[in-house]
Amino acid sequence: MTHSEAILRSWGLIRSYQNHKDELHDLALRHYLTMFHMNRKLRAIPREKYEEHFGFFLGKHDVFKVKIMERERPHIPTHMYQALSKHLACYVIDQLWSTIAGYPC
Repeated sequence: MTHSEAILRSWGLIRSYQNHKDELHDLALRHYLTMFHMNRKLRAIPREKYEEHFGFFLGKHDVFKVKIMERERPHIPTHMYQALSKHLACYVIDQLWSTIAGYPC
């Protein structure tokens, strides 16, 4: 179990991931493709750079803020959202990296 997965489990966010898996995967793929097209000099986006950007992006997106945090996990304080979005982003990427990195751009 990764560090991010352990943190997500402790907050009950693995269930939320499962409830919104398709939306999160779609966001992850679209965000990767956007980054790739904005950085055409690169053959691929390095995973570390992608995790950092996707974590920030996810923390601002309604799928995370509204659907997951406000509706499913209202007990979690808002000051925790950014840190948890980064862990959720890492978890999503762990599940999808071979698909995302292998996607034909």
